[in-house]
Amino acid sequence: MTLVLVCRSQAKGDKTRDLLLAEHELLLQKRANNGVLAIEGWWDQLDIQVQTCDQSSLGGGNGVLALCRRLQKT
Repeated sequence: MTLVLVCRSQAKGDKTRDLLLAEHELLLQKRANNGVLAIEGWWDQLDIQVQTCDQSSLGGGNGVLALCRRLQKT
């Protein structure tokens, strides 16, 4: 599974990805404590990508259209 986080700042995106992974790990641990195990290979298949984008700009090197072109390549 691929999750794409779109942020204006790479640093903020990286921080958000780390927080999201930590929260998800806690949730999976709580579920495991209740006998609900994660699907085997779940962590290996989880891909959280961070993409930067100036969402107030349609064009330009980091605008919405550039983001769309980058996402098409992934």
